[in-house]
Amino acid sequence: CYLSAIAGNELNLGTYVVKTKSGYELIRNGKNYYIKGAGGYQYLNQLKDIGGNSIRTWGVDNAQQILDDAHKLGITVCLGLWVGHERHGFNYDDEYAVKGQLESFKKIINEFKCVYGTYGIHPHEAKHYTDITEKIIIDNLNLSKKLIGIGETGFDFYYNHSDQESQKKVFEKH
Repeated sequence: CYLSAIAGNELNLGTYVVKTKSGYELIRNGKNYYIKGAGGYQYLNQLKDIGGNSIRTWGVDNAQQILDDAHKLGITVCLGLWVGHERHGFNYDDEYAVKGQLESFKKIINEFKCVYGTYGIHPHEAKHYTDITEKIIIDNLNLSKKLIGIGETGFDFYYNHSDQESQKKVFEKH
């Protein structure tokens, strides 16, 4: 599974996705919000100077400092919560390990007032979840009021850690 955390007081002020005639739009504080983002957190001033407005991290080390620095510059943050990967030794058949991982994510999400999470099956791990149901996804979203959406999901046919058919089956459940 995959969890990410979205940080920003703007969620309390109204950040949501709306369907339009041409697709979908992200609305933040009542206005269209086009993400012009970068990965990492070290060059926030430079990002802001070139018109960037959002960052993504691959962990929560120094999260409070990153959140504070980004907030001062009006930059939104997506904190990536690193999950165990089978190819690195994590056992998704171990229900206690999976439950422990989800509990640790809940703890992180609840640690920060302005951090909200998403839940989904990453395409790399899709082969482990071909029997997942919509109910399981919804039940996991209901683990916390701060889990507010489905993600990260989709396709990754470049690395193919899971076969394409498994990725398609899991994506359809999202």
